[in-house]
Amino acid sequence: MCTLLDTLQGKHAKRYQHFRDLLENNHGALNIMAEMEEAYYGGRALTLYGIKAKYQELSSAIDGIIHAMQGLSGKGFSLLSGVRDSINRSVLEEFRSELTFPSTDSVIPFERIDRNLVRMVGAKAGNLALLETLSNFRFLGASLSLPMGISGSSRKQP
Repeated sequence: MCTLLDTLQGKHAKRYQHFRDLLENNHGALNIMAEMEEAYYGGRALTLYGIKAKYQELSSAIDGIIHAMQGLSGKGFSLLSGVRDSINRSVLEEFRSELTFPSTDSVIPFERIDRNLVRMVGAKAGNLALLETLSNFRFLGASLSLPMGISGSSRKQP
């Protein structure tokens, strides 16, 4: 007679749940990595905020995998947990590193934005500032006319 796994009780039910948790967390971790790889190789914009969020999801899935493995085996995985903790510390330190900005202004006119300020104002504002700079030049006998503009910075206010 075959017993359905969903109707198991006691020790077997717990082990089966740990097995399902292992598979679910592994599937989640693989999906997160695939999404990041697709974004990177697909040329989609990646922001530090988005990367942080995906890393937190991945870290949570890895914690779930380790917990499920401990539940399945009845043993601790201190070496694996230690490696995970070491990686987390290194990654979180990278996320904590603050950008230093060459300006303390919150609003910057396009004419002052150069490549050194692009990280501060963002790519879109940097490109618009470049177009404004190029508008002073003639291309194939025509000149570009762009309105003056400003950008807000991404610098944290004290």
